[in-house]
Amino acid sequence: MRAFLGFMIFSGFEGIAAFSISMYIFRINLMRYGWQVLAVIALTNLQNFFIREEFLLSSVAPIINILIAAFFLNLVVRIPIIWSTILSIVGFVGIALIQSGIIFFSHGFFSLDEAQLHLWKQYAVQCLTGLIGFSAGWTLYKFGYGFSFDFDKLRLKWEHVAVVALICVFIATIGAMMYFREVFLNLLVFVFALLAILLYSFKKEDAEG
Repeated sequence: MRAFLGFMIFSGFEGIAAFSISMYIFRINLMRYGWQVLAVIALTNLQNFFIREEFLLSSVAPIINILIAAFFLNLVVRIPIIWSTILSIVGFVGIALIQSGIIFFSHGFFSLDEAQLHLWKQYAVQCLTGLIGFSAGWTLYKFGYGFSFDFDKLRLKWEHVAVVALICVFIATIGAMMYFREVFLNLLVFVFALLAILLYSFKKEDAEG
């Protein structure tokens, strides 16, 4: 239980850093979607925990993280799926660069070997990543720096239908993995969370229409 809570809480700092970088750099106000972002981070961390700890498929986790973030940015923030994917990749590359810098400039204090020996050092790196990522992104946004594009120029025809279809395929794939591993509770939470994102998207579309 302690390992689960530690993973969920401190991985949350990484999630905040990823969304701060991906949204603030592209002139999107993260605070406007505060609670939605936190909910998606919790969902992502939940999947990561089971995929890494239960399935031992840590190499798959980054791909799932990028897909979940892309779906969120597309359905909730209303960014075309192509740009949503690009922003998601930018965010996760950003936290990788931040953590690499922390490890490098620590002169071995926060090395990978040290993080494996001392869990608190891993948590410290995650906290620093969140702090640096959020601060850097917010500062750029606050002072008017970053990239500003007309995202709708790359919006595909029938994009909403295609994204819903992709989510269904995604759910089916992850669901099959969880079914054969008999992790039914995690499957239910995962499906419910993605369906909640879809319903929120439809309601927002109706309200804007």
